Amino acid sequence: MVEFQDVASAGLLDVTANHTVTWLKDKLQALKAIDPENILFYLDTGNTFHIPTYYKFNIPLDNPDLYRDYFVKHCMAEVSVIGVSGASSKRPKAPAFLFLSPLESKWKSLQSVIPNMLQMSVVGYPFVNPGAVGGEIIHASALSTDEDIELYIRWYQLNTFMPMLHFLRPPTALPKDKTEKIIPKLKTIRESIMPKLIFFSKENFKTSRPVIRPLWMLDSNDPVNHVIDNEFMIGDEVLVAPILQYKQRSRNIYLPNIPDAKDANENMWRGSDGRLYEGGRWLNNTLVGLEDVPYFVRLSDDPLA
Repeated sequence: MVEFQDVASAGLLDVTANHTVTWLKDKLQALKAIDPENILFYLDTGNTFHIPTYYKFNIPLDNPDLYRDYFVKHCMAEVSVIGVSGASSKRPKAPAFLFLSPLESKWKSLQSVIPNMLQMSVVGYPFVNPGAVGGEIIHASALSTDEDIELYIRWYQLNTFMPMLHFLRPPTALPKDKTEKIIPKLKTIRESIMPKLIFFSKENFKTSRPVIRPLWMLDSNDPVNHVIDNEFMIGDEVLVAPILQYKQRSRNIYLPNIPDAKDANENMWRGSDGRLYEGGRWLNNTLVGLEDVPYFVRLSDDPLA
């Protein structure tokens, strides 16, 4: 018996025992039968501290963290799993996503998304859900102030470029006058970059290179690329530089060199403003309105070029 989240007394299954695994799979199949075409499962596997200090399994576990691996393996053998909470020694197979820990609805939480995504990507988790737009742990007055609304908009802009766009509160929950220009724009951006997300997701199966990448994966010889944690790339073709602070209307953006560029004409990026920019330079004090999110596409991969 264990405590788990808001359940004071829960049972920890011995997932190393055949009869227990059979029982678990039967229960999952019964749930799946409710709507076999559409039902998906999210596995909240908890943490090591949820396991009792003293326990006895049919097969001894050398490390309590292995419990998560057994549980995920058995569940995914029976049902369609859309996501798994927390990392483990064996990443969940696609199409399952690793879900980051729930985040509070704060600017500090928003600023943690990119570093967390990049860390998970480079250690072997290419399919990561960065969490719900606006955060999951919210206060009673959520979306009632200008700061709440701006936080939600900036979060929406960031997650538009992520492999999974996840909502707990839909954009329509915001005042219409605040979003009537922003929502259609972000939908258009999402549609335009979706082929890139799909392409690099498929590439991952062949090369294991992450979908969301730090700048140093494009050019590891540039020391600037190693210290930037508020920009990221989709594969090696799209660079995103979102706004992550309240009332910020400008930011410095670094555009890395394109190492395989044959000449200056190929070392170019096309910005979301339609202008061309040379790689290997800073765009200091770039103006960014509330309705804008700066992103850049390599010119050699830009259909408009």
